[in-house]
Amino acid sequence: MKKIIALIAARKGSRRLPNKHILEFGDSNLLIRKIRQLKQAKGIDSIMVSTDCEIMLDMAHKEGVEIHKREPEYCDEKSKNYGELVAYLCGLVDSESILWAPCVCPLIGAEYYSRAVEIYKDLVVAQNKWDGVISACEFKQFLWNEHGPLNYGLGKVGHRQSQNLPDWYIIINAFFLAPRKKMIEWQFHYGLNSYRLLIPKSLSIDIDDDVDFKIAQALLR
Repeated sequence: MKKIIALIAARKGSRRLPNKHILEFGDSNLLIRKIRQLKQAKGIDSIMVSTDCEIMLDMAHKEGVEIHKREPEYCDEKSKNYGELVAYLCGLVDSESILWAPCVCPLIGAEYYSRAVEIYKDLVVAQNKWDGVISACEFKQFLWNEHGPLNYGLGKVGHRQSQNLPDWYIIINAFFLAPRKKMIEWQFHYGLNSYRLLIPKSLSIDIDDDVDFKIAQALLR
């Protein structure tokens, strides 16, 4: 059994940005770029791409990684919920741990995957202090809901400078590393006791729509 497999789940049916995984980005596209970043990382035994897209299957095959053609019911967002998808994909692989690596954070290089694996082996596997390792970015902005401020107050007493706001975090889709059996149990790729590996804001763009894609392209340039 392999120690760590990197799993790229990339269906073709993106609604906000059609075909985003194969749109031209830099010298390739989001899928190929992610495969090559993972290849350069230390501590990953193999890489598998799971998709319902023949084009992406062919690209992954040419990059020399494992491929899995996913059944339609695990791609339409209706037949199966997300938890069922996670448990299904995790059940396919023969490894102790899975590094779930979406394509949508293209500025995250191999050094962050290597660091995540290093932390995982030390703090999760050896010391059992955490459930897994996830990617996050510090969040220091003023938040409201329908009742008013959430992380600060108004007036002379309540106001504070943004750098003095409470420590909050955005979980970004760069990587989620945890034991395979735990992911199946959670029906998710991370648990509540996850170590947050902080990613610089300049690298943390998470592509969901056309605006995100253009920002990522600008940052890459």
